[in-house]
Amino acid sequence: METAILIDNIKKQFQEIPLMLKRFAISALILWIVFSILNHFVFNQGSWLNRYLTFVTSNVTTKTLNFFYHPGFENIPLPNGFQGIYLNNLQVLFITDGCNALALYQAYICFFLCVPGKLIRKLSFAVVGIAIIFVLNIIRCYALTWLNMNKPEWTDFAHHYAFTFIVYSCIFILCVTYLKALITKPIE
Repeated sequence: METAILIDNIKKQFQEIPLMLKRFAISALILWIVFSILNHFVFNQGSWLNRYLTFVTSNVTTKTLNFFYHPGFENIPLPNGFQGIYLNNLQVLFITDGCNALALYQAYICFFLCVPGKLIRKLSFAVVGIAIIFVLNIIRCYALTWLNMNKPEWTDFAHHYAFTFIVYSCIFILCVTYLKALITKPIE
């Protein structure tokens, strides 16, 4: 008897959820499943897209280090397909497929696929946001290199906590900015 009451309460509470929020949640769930399948079979570690993004991330980080910090950094492909950033033949950063921000790009794009809005507005916010995420990731790799060379005891905390918080906070702000723009100038 108590189970039937519990199920009825859940049904009532579900019916009270606004339709737009239900659509968002269902769309997000479907996209999560689709991207999980794609990541497992197509965009897995070692795939052409992951390797390309890893190379670009490492290459741009190396050029940024050479320009702003100290000349002489080299981007060297490693046998496993990852990238190493070296200075004077000493590896100062190791960039794997997990460092290339592909998962962040996917999550950000999924957000735009789940929310309402005109396609051109979604595309403009998505492109600008992905560019911002890319730049943040380069700054993160740059800072990790600097930390590895100057304050190695801070590297682990910065890598796992500080930079993760900063990047996800930025993505949250970008999404909220889109939603505010959507509210101030709604869909026609």
